[in-house]
Amino acid sequence: MKRSRNVRQLPQAKARFPKLKYTARFGALAAGASLLTGCGGEDAYIYKTVAECSYDNPGYNDNCEYAYRRALAEWDQTAPRYNSQGDCEYDFGYQECRERRPYFIPIMAGFMMAENNLTEEEFDLDFDRPKPLGSSKRRGSTGYGKWIGAQGGLYGDFYSSKTKVKRSIFSAPKSTGRVTSRGGFGRTISSRSSGG
Repeated sequence: MKRSRNVRQLPQAKARFPKLKYTARFGALAAGASLLTGCGGEDAYIYKTVAECSYDNPGYNDNCEYAYRRALAEWDQTAPRYNSQGDCEYDFGYQECRERRPYFIPIMAGFMMAENNLTEEEFDLDFDRPKPLGSSKRRGSTGYGKWIGAQGGLYGDFYSSKTKVKRSIFSAPKSTGRVTSRGGFGRTISSRSSGG
């Protein structure tokens, strides 16, 4: 596949998109792909860090940083809120939550960006509308080892970096995170994954 030369860059970004370097991690979707919220749909790429995004998009470090910061700001608004650290860790794992007064929220584990197909051979990433993702590290949690959206949708195995999603998930967030109780977010995940 060939990257487009018509990608809108942030003012500080200087290089053009070179040919995308697919790494082995883009190869196959994990077994958890059957739990995807959007069966079919648009391709999306998931990155755990700005460095991963920059590696796969050489010369676009500023764009990756911008996308990460936008995702983090949205996560701070929409992530599930808990009254205590213990309740949050029950759903997401030990030391996987941080205080955001007066609540506790899980730590953002990654961010996802849609692929925009320009032609059959060219595409670019939508750096302007990233989606934040969390992941549970607590065995026994409904979302253990999965990518989890702020509203409880599952987006495949934590080690997958490409997935298919409904385009609508990249729209503006509908609400701020709601306060949930111990184990409450797990029930949200169960209802979203069984209905997806």
